[in-house]
Amino acid sequence: MRTKGTRLENALRMRKWRHHKGGLPPAVPPAAPTQLEQCLAKWQQDMETRGVCRATKDSQFGHCRRFVRWCQAREVHDPAWISSGLIEDWVAELEHMTTRWGRPLSLSGIDGAIGCARRFLGFLADNRTVAWNPLAKRRARPLRCGPLPVVLDEAAVARLIEAPDTSDPIGVRDRAILELFYSTGIRRTELVSIRLKDLAANGQTLLVAKGKGGKPRMVPIGPQAQMWLRRYLEGVRPLLAGEQPTSDALFLTGFGDGFSAGSLGHLTRHYFDVIGLESPGGCHLLRHACATHMLDRGADLRVIQELLGHSCLETTAIYTHVSTARLLQVHAACHPRGSDSEMTDDREPTESGPPSEPSGAGRLPLGHGGAWPMRKRMARRVSMRAASASTG
Repeated sequence: MRTKGTRLENALRMRKWRHHKGGLPPAVPPAAPTQLEQCLAKWQQDMETRGVCRATKDSQFGHCRRFVRWCQAREVHDPAWISSGLIEDWVAELEHMTTRWGRPLSLSGIDGAIGCARRFLGFLADNRTVAWNPLAKRRARPLRCGPLPVVLDEAAVARLIEAPDTSDPIGVRDRAILELFYSTGIRRTELVSIRLKDLAANGQTLLVAKGKGGKPRMVPIGPQAQMWLRRYLEGVRPLLAGEQPTSDALFLTGFGDGFSAGSLGHLTRHYFDVIGLESPGGCHLLRHACATHMLDRGADLRVIQELLGHSCLETTAIYTHVSTARLLQVHAACHPRGSDSEMTDDREPTESGPPSEPSGAGRLPLGHGGAWPMRKRMARRVSMRAASASTG
């Protein structure tokens, strides 16, 4: 009976098994593409030529590939056969479509699918492949204010980061990944694209060369993340890379390859389940917790914007919403009647009842409109005329 080894031993055993089987299975040759599929491939090449980032390109291509498959299921293989009636049927059916996990499409998912199909058909119309774009005049619905996202508190984040078993080399790697997520707030698609050369020599900063929208940025690394990252690079990565490294990715799987965004999400979600956190999400919760906790501790919103790589400050303001505790603290510190010392009323009550109002109460200050500034201006004019009359 085979004894169960450590996670690293199991990963190395699986690598030998894959090599013994001849590596990855050969890809099945695809069938001859239809005219609609050829147009989709041309649109994908056009996005690559325009420098669209990989995440955006994959998302838009995935939406349009589902649209093309829907058309082909109705025997529509030529772009010229796409009519406004067909588009209306597709839009109506989006309300009943589900994701690959069996959940219905959200409003943002429906709007995203319509927007991607509009860009694809617009590309075909610009290249004279179709006569016109049936989705040209259809716009996405106005954004609706959804519920605030779930934010992990600092205690929950600490339990999550400490969940990996660091006595095993794979646990050291997982601990370094979680520490880096929480310390830098980077996206999972950005983390899988990071290479060894992107890490500074002193290990204090990290270059995110392929950020969202193709914008590079430099992010700092906290001391705890530096320590675990150094421990991973010195003692674990050489074991995973093997004698003949095939990938220069910062984090490697047990096969010596770089992570994909999906596998990195599954890894993070695994440790959510280990500690019993039922909050939906994975890597993005650590990104959100990083920004929110920094904001709670007094970080400037502009600094968080640079850290997260947001091009618009409004995105950061929505993303890093102020927690209730921070809101109460700022209100108590900044509001004129927010402190406990203002709760007592030192005015003496009059014989007729309630305390008398101080002189000038209810009057508006200068510059705030109302009758009081007007009376002041009129009195000033009268005094100036009287002074000029007396001198004359």
